[in-house]
Formats: sequence, structure tokens, C-alpha cells
Amino acid sequence: EIMKAVLARTGSGDPGDGSKTDGSGKTAVKSAKELAQAIILENYGADDFRRILGINVFDDVTWFNKESFDRALYYGTIFAAMESGDFALSKETAEEFRRAEVKAEYQLTKLIDMLAEKAKTKKK
Repeated sequence: EIMKAVLARTGSGDPGDGSKTDGSGKTAVKSAKELAQAIILENYGADDFRRILGINVFDDVTWFNKESFDRALYYGTIFAAMESGDFALSKETAEEFRRAEVKAEYQLTKLIDMLAEKAKTKKK
């Protein structure tokens, strides 16, 4: 399921496949911080993404499951690196998610805020 989700969002087939290009047909390179932010902001509402992360709501707080997050990050990083060929960027992006995960305390809103804050800080 993780592989299908990653490939559906990074595939390099049809122009309508959701991949981002730099105009030459190559995938546009983003910083790890920008990529982590884009991944969470563009996908947190998708059913498959929520299922993979074990998203649930308890006491009006939206949580993500630690084990599911770990598994998604591990396999997602591998599949994204294989698809893009940019192993260093995939590893750095995973590290951005790990840093945000620690501060988020498994709350989805905090995870999104941590990653969004990282991108804002970089732009300043």
C-alpha cells in the first residue's frame, strides 16, 4: 500500500500523473524541508495517506500512529529514492520528518505545523 501511494504521487509516466517538473521533463529538485512540507500538506487529507499513517481522532485531537509512521517513513523513503534516483534528498527528507515527529508528539496538526514552520524559517 505504501509503494502504491508513493508511486501514484511520484510516477514519471503521463503528464497528468502529479509529478512536478522543471520544464525539461526532469523532476524539479526541492530542498528536503520544502519536500517534507509539500508531502504532508498535499497528502494529509488523502484516504490512503491517512490509512498508511494510522490517523485517528480521539478527544478532538487528530493523532498518527507511531508504528505506522515509522513503517511509512522507512518504506516511503526507499520507494521515493528508487523512483527519483535522489537518495540523498530522500534521506534528508526522512530526517526532516523525524525531527518534526519528535516535536509533534504524534499529533497530526503539530506535525503539519512543525514542517510548515521549517519552510517558513528557511524563506526568511
